[in-house]
Amino acid sequence: MMIFFSLVLSALLQIAWGDSMPVEAPCGILENFLGDVQILDPARSHSTDAVSRAALPCGAWISVTHGWAQIRHQNGPHVYLASQTFAQLIDFKKLGDHVILYRGQIYLQAGGGEEFRILTASGRARVHRGEALLIFDHQENETQLISLDHVATLENRFEPSRSVKVQAGESTTLNFKLLRVIPSLPQAISAASLRPRLDAFHLLESDAFNALRAVLKRQNRSFASDLSGSTRKSTTDENRNTYLRHIPESSDVALHDHWVKKMVGGETIEEGILFPNETYGKHQKAHLEVVDPGEKFNKKLKIQEEIEKKRLINELSQIRME
Repeated sequence: MMIFFSLVLSALLQIAWGDSMPVEAPCGILENFLGDVQILDPARSHSTDAVSRAALPCGAWISVTHGWAQIRHQNGPHVYLASQTFAQLIDFKKLGDHVILYRGQIYLQAGGGEEFRILTASGRARVHRGEALLIFDHQENETQLISLDHVATLENRFEPSRSVKVQAGESTTLNFKLLRVIPSLPQAISAASLRPRLDAFHLLESDAFNALRAVLKRQNRSFASDLSGSTRKSTTDENRNTYLRHIPESSDVALHDHWVKKMVGGETIEEGILFPNETYGKHQKAHLEVVDPGEKFNKKLKIQEEIEKKRLINELSQIRME
């Protein structure tokens, strides 16, 4: 009797509430777009044309064939998708990441709340505050992160313990095809290469100007040097006009150890990799073998083409004129 009463009560509530039944909050909202933009369900079996202010549920895929799209994530950040971009909004409460970038480019504006994470097939970008640009080339399996404000990090998604911090105006890449397992050291980028990428997102003029200003500021940064008389150290009368380029300090040892760890990617051997003769006490010999991943693939492709040619010749030889 109680089971029957509960079933009747649930049916009455569903009829009374109708469309006002509580639903799960979307992961994002499509604030603006231009061009050919489509929204797919998590299984990618059904697609709908994009409309302004459309709710994007968790798991939805966004395809931008031509044009651009602007998404407001549930956590607050703005996510811009450029042309030829395919990305998915995932349930960050269950999986930990917020967006999966299958291919293309994403421009992120984080407001300083919780850490925002974008996942690719090879890497993971973490942005806590500021603007960043993430590019993934699915053919080359290369992930590139460009920080345009504050600090962002890029890591190997299979080895997150060795992440690389990127300052404003710098970029780092992770390329599995080149057999790299950790991202490259940050390097300054040029304004000429960044400007066309920013144009693809249809950003506000003020946002694009701030990004270019951060790049120019990074390019003008130079090593600290002081050539004043206080840094000069005369040893004899002959070299009185010489000076030391670096005054020895107590922190030199710690800086040297930090530099070595950066060069060897955090390996425990450290200086044994950079200076094997000094570490092991004798000259070391090493055999270096360079393997091109594309050569093996091309050889396999050539074998398949030969098999297909033989099959076609065999089928054509069996054709007889009547």
